[in-house]
Amino acid sequence: MARIKYRSAEVWERRRLFAKRMTLIFGALIILIIVGVVLLLRIGAIQIKETNIEGANIIDKNEIQNTVDESLSGNYLWVIPKSNTFLYSVKKLNSTLIQRFPGISTLSISRVGFKKISIKIGERKPEALWCSDAKEGDVPECYFVDNSGIVFARAPFFSGNVYFMYRGKLDKEDPLGAQIFTVKDFLVFQAFIKQTTNKLGISIVGAELKEQGDFDLLLSSGVRILLNRKMSYDDIYNNMFTIIKSKEFSSSTSTLNSLDYIDMRFGNKIFYKAKIGIK
Repeated sequence: MARIKYRSAEVWERRRLFAKRMTLIFGALIILIIVGVVLLLRIGAIQIKETNIEGANIIDKNEIQNTVDESLSGNYLWVIPKSNTFLYSVKKLNSTLIQRFPGISTLSISRVGFKKISIKIGERKPEALWCSDAKEGDVPECYFVDNSGIVFARAPFFSGNVYFMYRGKLDKEDPLGAQIFTVKDFLVFQAFIKQTTNKLGISIVGAELKEQGDFDLLLSSGVRILLNRKMSYDDIYNNMFTIIKSKEFSSSTSTLNSLDYIDMRFGNKIFYKAKIGIK
């Protein structure tokens, strides 16, 4: 009986050592496979290293490139490059660019081979400008506005009346992506400006947004027309028509240009003030 027990213990020990060896071998194989996969994923031939950007004329190409570089930098689990073409998320880059650059209207991103991505951008088209308030003598920050009223890209400050200009505060601290009016209100307002300019023969070059719904129209001559946003555009147009066609102003446009402002905020009661030093 003792001999049988001895043999059983010997067999059990051999089996234990065999299982231990197999565990070590299996573990080593797993480690070798993981190391091999990591080394394979780090091969330079399958890393995205080049970006081709098309269609960015208003949006800064360098800023787009910086965003792409940012998305490509770093590693997964400290060892696997995010630039690996098989792991790189084009969908995530698409979402990031759309969110970061409101000036993008359409966006197409595709891989070209293993080492390059192609980005094709359709930009919003400028319809107007929005410029921040600035102290006298300072150059304001200006941004392009598209035909739906969205502030979408930084713009230079134009000395002439190249675009209709909106000025004043917006609801958002960062103007990019802000909406001046709703899409419907913006389209109606722009149509009103064009109609009034064409039919009354006056040059309206901008609008200054005020608090509590008031706003001013700015004429190229420097005259300000003070308005209340609660007024209908028909009422505003009729009041302006009345002034322009009145005997006092219809005889000479210089008379209108001599004014400092025309106040139409109080319904049919219209007030105006001449510029200082001009009677």
